Amino acid sequence: VRRIAAIFGSGFIYTLSLAILYRALKSSEASRVFPIYHTAPIFVAIIAVLFLGEVLSFGQWGAIVVTVGGAVLISVERAIGGKGVRIGRAILILLLAAAMAAVGQALAGYALEEISPYTGFWAQRFGALSIVILFFRKSTFKEMVVTARNPVGMGVIILTEAVIMPIGHLFFLQAFQEGDVALVATVYATVPIWVFVISSVLSLPWFNIMQEQIGRGAIVQKGIATVMVVIGIVGINLL
Repeated sequence: VRRIAAIFGSGFIYTLSLAILYRALKSSEASRVFPIYHTAPIFVAIIAVLFLGEVLSFGQWGAIVVTVGGAVLISVERAIGGKGVRIGRAILILLLAAAMAAVGQALAGYALEEISPYTGFWAQRFGALSIVILFFRKSTFKEMVVTARNPVGMGVIILTEAVIMPIGHLFFLQAFQEGDVALVATVYATVPIWVFVISSVLSLPWFNIMQEQIGRGAIVQKGIATVMVVIGIVGINLL
């Protein structure tokens, strides 16, 4: 019963963190948002220290510092008018979302010790449904109707939400059960690099889909910060 409750709770908390992520994506670039959101392993490590009695090595604490530094660097944006810089306001809310994602992952890891990935997958979906119901508004239904009338937009949603993401998530749960947790978390931590590369390519004039900043300065800044976050997360899991 505890394992089932944990997987339901995992779906609830993880989906709530995704709701925060989606809100941040409305006002910020994907290549800036995802590296901060994927600092979740930092919070997993902190939870392990505070509640599980684990001890972090000096190298792991250094990796945490590098990850936080990368998250701060990628959130730095030029102030209006191009004079000076400012820290994006989304960083704090994204760090909260990352902490919630870490709790969700910890609960899932506990639950998957006894239940199968397929059972966990559907149990998480029911846990996630409660968040969907909680955030559902009349305006939400109106927006859904507008989207449904746009065949291209609806096609993209169906492809990503009903095909790509469920398959990827099922693979993730399967890997979580069969592989070393640290190794799985390390490989999964490379997501920000893929987001950075894909969003940059889709922002080129030939595609002009994402419309992110692809100037030399922005690319260098986001590239360095993304690599810092990934290196830090890998260090936390492997050192």
